[in-house]
Amino acid sequence: MERFNEKLYEEIIDTYIKSCAGYCTITYLMAVGDRHLENLMIDKMGHLFHIDFGFIFGKNPPAKNILQPPIRICKQMVDAMGGNQHPQYETFKKKCVEAFLYLRNYQRLILNLFHLMIHAGIKDLPFSEHETLLT
Repeated sequence: MERFNEKLYEEIIDTYIKSCAGYCTITYLMAVGDRHLENLMIDKMGHLFHIDFGFIFGKNPPAKNILQPPIRICKQMVDAMGGNQHPQYETFKKKCVEAFLYLRNYQRLILNLFHLMIHAGIKDLPFSEHETLLT
């Protein structure tokens, strides 16, 4: 029987919290829709990652636009941090703020990269919706 390794467990939880903060930050900035547990995976070291990017830039599946929160985190994800009263959840919130503040320093670069994608043929980022922004 394997012995419980508390240090490894703490590393996994730390990785999970950071992954969740990154998840919430980037899905908010890119307005990734259709986020639910079936579209998320986690490895044994706590890295959270996405699958299924069929809905981005504010698009959602039909009939799923009702009351969609801009920050996509579900109860199960918070429960894995110990709940919304746990210090690990506070760490998660701090990491989200840190990520937003960091990315804010690069807002022009990020917006320019999105602007360059307008002509890439991404169906959820049509040029016609951005013509008025370019004039």
